[in-house]
Amino acid sequence: MENKTMKNKQAQLILGKNQVSKKVNTKFYLVVCLLTFICLGLTHFVQAQNQPKITHKSWTSLGETSNRIDVSYSVVKCDLGSPNQVLISILNENATAQNLSMTLLIKNNSNNVSFSSTITFSAGAAAMVKPDCSVSTATAPLKITLPAGYNPADLTVTATFN
Repeated sequence: MENKTMKNKQAQLILGKNQVSKKVNTKFYLVVCLLTFICLGLTHFVQAQNQPKITHKSWTSLGETSNRIDVSYSVVKCDLGSPNQVLISILNENATAQNLSMTLLIKNNSNNVSFSSTITFSAGAAAMVKPDCSVSTATAPLKITLPAGYNPADLTVTATFN
């Protein structure tokens, strides 16, 4: 009888250790899940801070150069205190670095007023350069500030590749 009682006590101790172990594993799992959620949430929050507050026109293709550089543009207002801008995105499909030279004609369709801007940019091999609202000297040549009075929702942008 004592042998049976001792075996029962040992079994209870083992089960108790397993239950404690399960509780510790569950808590550890919950802590890991919570930390992962917080990190992913912060990453999303930081990325959201780099996005334009107002997008007047989503990314639209301007064409492709003869040396396989795709060019597109977007019209944004980064924050309430900043002017509207045309952002130029470049995708160099070539396996070597390329130089891009183009002239943009930006026409305000509301009053038929237009201006041109010449852009030269060096794109690395198989590189994509897409400016956003963050301050960066690397993408500064790909940001064009619209003059006051231009309707950002009613523009025509055309590119002539040099």
